[in-house]
Amino acid sequence: GERYDQILISRRSRHRAGTRFTRRGADDAGAVANYAETEQICLVIRGSDDNDGHEGDEGEGDDEGGVHGHVDDSLLEVYSHVQTRGSIPLQWSSPASVKEYRPRVYIGVDPVAQARGLRDHLLGELWRYSSSWSSSPRVAATGDEIGVKISMVNLIDKHGDQGRLGRAFDSVLSALLEVYDDESPSPSSARRRSGTRRPSLGPGDVEHIWYDFHAECKGGRWDRLADLLERTRLAPHGQGDFCA
Repeated sequence: GERYDQILISRRSRHRAGTRFTRRGADDAGAVANYAETEQICLVIRGSDDNDGHEGDEGEGDDEGGVHGHVDDSLLEVYSHVQTRGSIPLQWSSPASVKEYRPRVYIGVDPVAQARGLRDHLLGELWRYSSSWSSSPRVAATGDEIGVKISMVNLIDKHGDQGRLGRAFDSVLSALLEVYDDESPSPSSARRRSGTRRPSLGPGDVEHIWYDFHAECKGGRWDRLADLLERTRLAPHGQGDFCA
């Protein structure tokens, strides 16, 4: 019969490394703190199991495929999908203090620097991970049209300092997508890939999903995560996956 196995690989970026409270946000080049990509690899395997998944007697079966009895295994298909995570891509900090349980959030006040850093971060994501940079509509396997190139899920609180940071990010992102100049200089990560088309950004290309995790799942209401899954379900279909 067939069986399924899964591998999760997490790769942490060497750029803007540091611990949680000593390194936050993005630098001038758009590199964000605590950045990591996670690859989910799904394996579909065909094989026979003489013992129906149970171990045999000790010392038996070693010559016929091992104690689990798997013989003649063959890899049928491999699927892979990559997601990334990192600090909110604005210039901000939250230095630790022994006097405060929740360190204050300090947000950069230069709107041009904020927009440039966010622009370079988004273009870098498209250069590294996107295979479809055109502005033509994309359709998922379900038949639904997918308008976004990048879907960003934000789990911070919607009140206090975190709420202020989330609103600042939403404001800078909206302004960037409205005024982005496709002829502006590319980030350093993009310039390294010479001879390829440049990615583009425009209104509707980036989706910001702000899901206040603590408020939504308060009291152990983990079932409410289904709402988040529903809001993000089209993104993986539009991004596609590797299959071999």
